[in-house]
Amino acid sequence: PAESAARDATIERWHRYCAALVFSSESARSDFERFYGKARIPVYVIPFVPLTRPVDPLVVERVGAKYALQDNYFYIPNQFWSHKNHRLVIEAALLLKAEGLEVNLVFTGGAQDYRHAGHYAGLVELASGLGERARFLGVVPYEDVLALMERAIAVINPSLFEGWSTTVEEARNLGKAILLSDIDVHREQAPPRGVYFKPDDGRELADKMRQAWLGFDGPDERRLRQLHLPDVAARRQSFGQAFQSAVLAVHEGRPTASAGHTLP
Repeated sequence: PAESAARDATIERWHRYCAALVFSSESARSDFERFYGKARIPVYVIPFVPLTRPVDPLVVERVGAKYALQDNYFYIPNQFWSHKNHRLVIEAALLLKAEGLEVNLVFTGGAQDYRHAGHYAGLVELASGLGERARFLGVVPYEDVLALMERAIAVINPSLFEGWSTTVEEARNLGKAILLSDIDVHREQAPPRGVYFKPDDGRELADKMRQAWLGFDGPDERRLRQLHLPDVAARRQSFGQAFQSAVLAVHEGRPTASAGHTLP
């Protein structure tokens, strides 16, 4: 309650002292309006684009040995906040194991959720039912995050809430397949190789994981990745131009009442 009150007070200060608000998604703006009503100052919606560069093939090759990983795995790179919904992935993998299909999971990210003591330990305990097929690597260098994505069968983002998911954008930038929770912002991001599942349905996720696992083919994966690689430089330029336009408009005292931005 104290943290919620502090956040409400911060948002009220924004309304009182700021010239404009910038949201990373229409979903975030919608959430804002649901809780606080229509903004009393101009609003810009400017989705960000992560700065991802091609990963050195040698790094991709070595990262498996560095962490002693199986060749095939699903990668879940989110921090261990409760709302990131890691539990659903573990439950789906346990369902598959009970049905005779054992899949590998690789998790990275910070282990602490200050609002839910014991959350991480509970996940590790649940995942013990998967044995060595569930690996928790902790916080790893960013280059390794991208290399782990490159090597994965698919990325999974089961989150219950996002403002604009960095994980989804990174997977898009690498041309990777991603299994993601069916929430508004993920639909808004709409990665070309996205496959959606209900965020409270372990059975549905297990089925999507089974399809991805059994259908994975190395040469075909390389073809699909090349087919869906976006022009990251153009997307970043578009983002930068939109942000610059908003900053200049506010600086010059001519912010628009509302402005959106769609990335290529």
